Amino acid sequence: MQQDDNTPSGPGSNPANGEEKPMVESADMESLAEMRHNLRTPLNQIIGYCELLMEEVNETGCGSCFPDLQKIHTASGQLLAMINEALAPWRLEEGVLDLEALQSEARTPLNLILAYAESCQDTADDCAHAQVLPDLQHIVTAANNLMSLLTSLEFPRQIEVKPQPTAPQEAAIPGGGTTLGQPMSGAILVVDDNEKNRDIVSRRLERQGFTVTEAANGQEALDLISRQPFDLILLDVVMPVMDGYTALTLIKADEKLRQIPVIMLSAQDEMESVVRCLEVGADDYMTKPFNLVVLKARIAACLTKKFLLDQEREHAEMLQIERHRADMLRKKSDALLLNLLPAAVAERLQNGETNVADHFENASVLVAGLDGFEELTEKLSPLQTVELLNNVFSQFDWLVELHGLEKIRTVGETYLAAAGVPVARADHCDAIGELALGMQKALQRLSATGKTPLKLRLGLSTGPVVAGVIGRKKFVYDLWGKPIRTARRLEAACAPDGIRVCPAIHQALARKYQFREAEVLENPGGETMKTYYLLGRISLGPKSPAGGAPPMTFGAQKRGLNR
Repeated sequence: MQQDDNTPSGPGSNPANGEEKPMVESADMESLAEMRHNLRTPLNQIIGYCELLMEEVNETGCGSCFPDLQKIHTASGQLLAMINEALAPWRLEEGVLDLEALQSEARTPLNLILAYAESCQDTADDCAHAQVLPDLQHIVTAANNLMSLLTSLEFPRQIEVKPQPTAPQEAAIPGGGTTLGQPMSGAILVVDDNEKNRDIVSRRLERQGFTVTEAANGQEALDLISRQPFDLILLDVVMPVMDGYTALTLIKADEKLRQIPVIMLSAQDEMESVVRCLEVGADDYMTKPFNLVVLKARIAACLTKKFLLDQEREHAEMLQIERHRADMLRKKSDALLLNLLPAAVAERLQNGETNVADHFENASVLVAGLDGFEELTEKLSPLQTVELLNNVFSQFDWLVELHGLEKIRTVGETYLAAAGVPVARADHCDAIGELALGMQKALQRLSATGKTPLKLRLGLSTGPVVAGVIGRKKFVYDLWGKPIRTARRLEAACAPDGIRVCPAIHQALARKYQFREAEVLENPGGETMKTYYLLGRISLGPKSPAGGAPPMTFGAQKRGLNR
């Protein structure tokens, strides 16, 4: 029956443009997923080794490689995003899978990776840092493997799915057997002093698709193994120059070579010779004349074993890289969290605590403000303003860390710190007093060098506070309570270059520190509070010039009321 042109012809049709979308079977998606996996495997190796090297080059004194490694890492990330996008499942569903475009576009970042990796190798050679060369070679090898995979991609636009077998089939080994999905191939070294023996074995192996190299004795074999890789060695026992038993012993004693399977071939059929070779590490033993069909089966078994062991080692290596990457990310996350939160609080969050909220019966608070800052910023550029605050607050941060206290936050030119949180301490008043005197001296020194014409106003208070973490994406550790409000009013009403404190601070420090009475501070609601200026330790004498801080001016009172 003829179908109307405007009628959708099936589930894959697109009524908007009259074109039909391809019908996508699960086997098509599996093929696409396998393609993505095969391409991402060497790319993940590039990224993993690059991150390892970026961490190690500065420690090994080869920091000149770091810029090129960063470029490799960036190009790898771009290539990974490109592959994920080009081989996304929706492209197959919409019929817009374009491998030619992927092959073309991927060459640029891949060539950059190879170029910068070779540049790093040259730099490492110049710096005599041979320890980084193996990992750089891993990058080059993985990049070349990825290039080969990209150039061999085949995925038809209209996928024809062949009938699926009822059970998974394994790739057949020429001559019989399977290698768990891996075709029978590889490089085999045939070692025999008899040229005809070598010729017979080599020609049969080459017909099966193997790459065969020949050696006439054990010494030649060792020389060849040191120059090129082999997947299997067929080793005669009795030979001149170096016999097979000696060569086998040296191969299995070498950590880099012992993984190569070795099948011993010998006319000796005595049990002692067989046992001796197997004890040293031979994978199999065949006596001459041997059956070629049996030899093929033995070779298949050895190569299958090697393939599985290689896969296991590669998996272990990649697992180590992934663990290292995860450890690096965890350390970066921990470091970031410690920059945002106190160490004790960060540890609680890392241990699974979701809501951090604490009450501290006794804690002390410091609020510091820069007198004249607003007027000064009108004359400074944005960069100069930021540099000024960074210079001053960095000094304050160092003092806070020195005294074991906690910086809470900065708002504009105001700096807030506390003692006795998040870990309670009995000497919180002494600690906050020492911090205030240290900050006062630090700003005085900066002012004397001409780096800042500002003066500091400090307000200190003590009492019960609530502390906790707020925010879901950006964490902030903050304090709430009367001491914070009191310290803000004290700072606002403080004379320039003074440290104004509440009665409780004065009472706690009166035996060790020198004070001068200040004006009574009027709080909101009409309440009044007696206040004091902290001048310094009694043993050191007054620190404020001209007998202490000047009296509070009307302007200072006004700032306090405004705040």
